[in-house]
Amino acid sequence: MIIANFKFANSYHGFYQLKLRLEQLSPLKQDIQITLKSTGHYNYNLVDFLKE
Repeated sequence: MIIANFKFANSYHGFYQLKLRLEQLSPLKQDIQITLKSTGHYNYNLVDFLKE
């Protein structure tokens, strides 16, 4: 399933909003795949958050 764009802040609060949105799609982490466009150092915090 591909979902429409979802904008969120590059902060813990924004990452948490994304996490909640993803959990609505599936409560099982292994069912979710995420693709990121490389944006230099801007994606490092998000990647670390999603690994947890």
